[in-house]
Amino acid sequence: METPVLIARLKELKAIQEQGFKSQQACISWANEVAPLLAFDEKFHDTFLEKAAYVNTIGLSANLQGTALNFMVSILQQAIVSLERGPIASPAAQVVPLQVPERMTLAWLWKHVPVSYALAAATIVIAVFMAGVGFSQTKAFAVIADLASTVIGKSSTAVSIGDPSKNPKQ
Repeated sequence: METPVLIARLKELKAIQEQGFKSQQACISWANEVAPLLAFDEKFHDTFLEKAAYVNTIGLSANLQGTALNFMVSILQQAIVSLERGPIASPAAQVVPLQVPERMTLAWLWKHVPVSYALAAATIVIAVFMAGVGFSQTKAFAVIADLASTVIGKSSTAVSIGDPSKNPKQ
């Protein structure tokens, strides 16, 4: 359905609502006509259907049904205004792609990289460094260091970092 025709139909249905409904069944029929016309916007459509469920429930208090109907009328009015204003250009459509420079400098990174990315990178570097420091204090590292020194041909005392028993100065 073309936009001008859709706007005209929604306005007709709003006028029907403004005249009032003779029965709850008339209100339900009105809601059943409006709901499919709001499918152009998922939020309008889903919210309208959610409120229409209250109107469709027989035996529910008039206050709850009246409140739901008021929401439905408000959604209908918002849909009409939205269609009359036309589509709004999304910010994503206006984004200009970033040109990567020939040489990436710290000044360029500072201007173009979000702070959250820089903090994430710094966190990773610090975490890897701390993991290395922690691993250097383990027996597994001492065994690897001894094995490496044997393969390289150096004495194991030159590589002992975390084990005081292997320190020749004691």
